Amino acid sequence: MGKFLDNFESWFLNYTRRILSLIVLILLIIGTVYFFMGVTNTFDSVNSERTDSFEMPQYIPPDEAKQDAKIISKTQSNSEKNKSELNPMAEYKDEIDEIVEMLIPFFVKFRDETNFLSTKQMLTNYVSNNIETTADNYNLSDEQIEDMVDGLVDYVSDFFDYYAEKFSDLDGELENISYVKDNKIMLDILVHPLNPYWDQFQKNLNEHYKSVNDEITQVKLNNTNAMEQFMVTGAVLATLIILVLLMLIFKAENSLRRSADSREAK
Repeated sequence: MGKFLDNFESWFLNYTRRILSLIVLILLIIGTVYFFMGVTNTFDSVNSERTDSFEMPQYIPPDEAKQDAKIISKTQSNSEKNKSELNPMAEYKDEIDEIVEMLIPFFVKFRDETNFLSTKQMLTNYVSNNIETTADNYNLSDEQIEDMVDGLVDYVSDFFDYYAEKFSDLDGELENISYVKDNKIMLDILVHPLNPYWDQFQKNLNEHYKSVNDEITQVKLNNTNAMEQFMVTGAVLATLIILVLLMLIFKAENSLRRSADSREAK
């Protein structure tokens, strides 16, 4: 009976050491994973800001109005322009002039504006005020203003190209444009021709702000989770130390037992 108990004890201790070794290995893997997760979340930071560039609206022709709004990604520009202290929109004079030149034909054709210089001045003020007001109201960065103006040029260009296919004389000399009377659709559009652009611009800007806020919230959550992950790592480390000590005790006990058996055999 005593021999049986000795064999059982030896078997139990051997398999207990093996099980403890397996548990130590698993805990070591878990602790390592949580440690690196904690380090990653600790140094996690926000990659985007409210002043970053975002997507600009694109003109959607009326026959595609039922489709989802399309957007085009504006490329960030590395070139810097000198601003006028007297007129912040002077930096974008060329772009504003380009937009105005594409809008004038519509006012000639559908509103019979024959005083071209007066119409040009009116549209220049309209476009410039729209840009400046939007930039001020949303406190846009220089990069965002530049993207906004470039996007507006593209929008008006697409707008012009679409209607130039339907009214070919739009793409010609102003003096040769024939007047179209009482076109209610165009008259309604020309009350505020840039409104669709600004409406979509505001939606895209709000989506950009929401994306930035969501990222900030996620980063804060990750930073908080890092502390919890380090606590788990600490608990795993403490458990590992206890298990290793138990293994050393079992190993020492087994060595002593073998030494005693060896002396008895002699």
